[in-house]
Amino acid sequence: MGNEYIINSILEDAIARFQEAKQSKDENAVEFEQVQEELANLFYLLAENIIRAFGFKLIDKDDALQEGVMICLQKLDQFKPERGKAFNYYTTCTLNHFRQLYRGAKNYHELQKRYHSHLIESLDNMYLASGHYGQKIGAYKQSFGGTGRYNNTN
Repeated sequence: MGNEYIINSILEDAIARFQEAKQSKDENAVEFEQVQEELANLFYLLAENIIRAFGFKLIDKDDALQEGVMICLQKLDQFKPERGKAFNYYTTCTLNHFRQLYRGAKNYHELQKRYHSHLIESLDNMYLASGHYGQKIGAYKQSFGGTGRYNNTN
């Protein structure tokens, strides 16, 4: 699904058909499945465009796409056409969810960096205290990416 756009009237029509089919699910099971599939495709496109536009680099694209579709499908019953456009509502819901995912991933990433830095500093202190710092520096700096206190040793 490349550079495709979502037309609000098509989205609102699909939502209305979904809500009608959901009320009479026993009579229109095939219609319900078709509309649900159409909505899933539209929400996938919406999530894909949001990810591409905002470039959330710390979250996995595939997971974000799946979660974006699921969030929109969960919000189907809450949409009221008289309150505004469907496109705006679902874009806001999806974008807010992605922001939450990004904040969580960013906090986790920062926590990992702090732990890594703490680990390197602990190793620095341990080797300095033992008096064998010069002999062991290469081994642990290689395994931890060389981000210790003394980075410019060759």
